[in-house]
Amino acid sequence: MKMEKVHLPGKDQHALDLALDLPQEAGWTVQPREEQKPAFWRVLQQWSECSRLCGGGFQYLQRECVGTGCQGDPILKQECNPQACPGLEVKSTETRLEEVQVVQNRSRL
Repeated sequence: MKMEKVHLPGKDQHALDLALDLPQEAGWTVQPREEQKPAFWRVLQQWSECSRLCGGGFQYLQRECVGTGCQGDPILKQECNPQACPGLEVKSTETRLEEVQVVQNRSRL
């Protein structure tokens, strides 16, 4: 076997000078690595329906990483339908106790 120095052209010249021991009779060749492409997210579905019609819910988006090194989670979550539900008022505990007392007082009359 013959020791052969191979120079591969590319952006990182210092990393591409290699000393390789290649069997010439086998017809081996050295090819540069493919340049790594940046990873990106591919959306698999549209946002899901909101989990609630009113009063605040959540919806989800599923995606997959193409390549390696994507940042973040494959499932995104966001709030939806934050408006209050009609006819359902949120009352404080104090207000509810006052209403109960009024009803109790009326029933004693």
